[in-house]
Amino acid sequence: MRHNGVCFSMILPDSCRETEISNSTKECETLEVEVKKKNQTCQTLENDLQDFLQENKHVNLQWFNSSHKASEHEKVKLEYAQLKETLGAVTKERDLALLERNQLQSKLENLEQVLKLWNLFHSTLSYLCYTASTGFCSAVLSNALNMSVAFQCPFWEF
Repeated sequence: MRHNGVCFSMILPDSCRETEISNSTKECETLEVEVKKKNQTCQTLENDLQDFLQENKHVNLQWFNSSHKASEHEKVKLEYAQLKETLGAVTKERDLALLERNQLQSKLENLEQVLKLWNLFHSTLSYLCYTASTGFCSAVLSNALNMSVAFQCPFWEF
């Protein structure tokens, strides 16, 4: 028998040993059950840790992808701003070129009108000179005066 952990082996030596063995066996079984529970808890914690590490890896990959996308987005925004600036400059150049073309077109049309008037004046003057040789001097002089008014200069400068 045991009393406070002391075996009274003098009284019943075999039964005390059996009791001690029985108690040790029960204690061992209890410890085995606790070890199994702790092993299960440990396995559960290891599984949870693996799940957490896997989730952490997934989150880090998402963060990296988001970071990469943000970086690409910034590059695209910068390129867009540069292209927009270039487009503005090219549009301004185009508008100036169109304005210059319109001004030159207007000048060309004016020169064409002057050339037509000059040709008309020249043919009229030739005709007048011809008619002057045939006696129509006053008509020649009148037409020359009209042409000088059209060109805004004296007729003798032609």
